[in-house]
Amino acid sequence: DGRLSYDERTFRYTRTSSRNKHFDSQHLPSLTGLLAQNLLACAHPKCTKMVCKFRNMDEYRAHQPRVHHIELRP
Repeated sequence: DGRLSYDERTFRYTRTSSRNKHFDSQHLPSLTGLLAQNLLACAHPKCTKMVCKFRNMDEYRAHQPRVHHIELRP
């Protein structure tokens, strides 16, 4: 949505565990809520133009490495 700078959006975690902890605490709760309302979509600026919507969390998790090269834990 453009609120973060390029450097903030492209920050790379040095440890996988730190990235997973960040995802679980900062993103997973809101994504789970959106999924319950059938509104789960990718908010990445590249994807908002394409309206990438997902039926379940598995589709969302598969989308991240395929499109954004971000590995999330299964």
